[in-house]
Amino acid sequence: MLALTPQLAAIRPMVRAVVARTAHLPLSHPDVDDAVAETLRRVVEGADRIRVGEPMAPWAAGIARHVALDYLRARRRDRARQAGDGQEASAEI
Repeated sequence: MLALTPQLAAIRPMVRAVVARTAHLPLSHPDVDDAVAETLRRVVEGADRIRVGEPMAPWAAGIARHVALDYLRARRRDRARQAGDGQEASAEI
C-alpha cells in the first residue's frame, strides 16, 4: 500500500471528476467522496492485476465509472422503493 500512495494521490482528482461526471453530482457532494473512497479501495485491492509499466489512471477511471453507475442504480432502486411505499400507504387509507 505504501508504494501505491503517491500514485493514488496523483489519480485521486481524476477519479473524483469521473465519479462526479458519471453520477451527475457536484464535486463537493458527499456521495462523490464515498464513491472516490470505494474506487480507491478497489484499486488497492486489485493493484496486483496491473501489468508492470501499465498506467494506473485508465484502469482506475474504469473502476470509478462502474462505482458511479452502481451508485446511480442504487439511488434509482431507493427512489422506486420509496415511491412504492408511498403508493401502498395511500392505498391502505
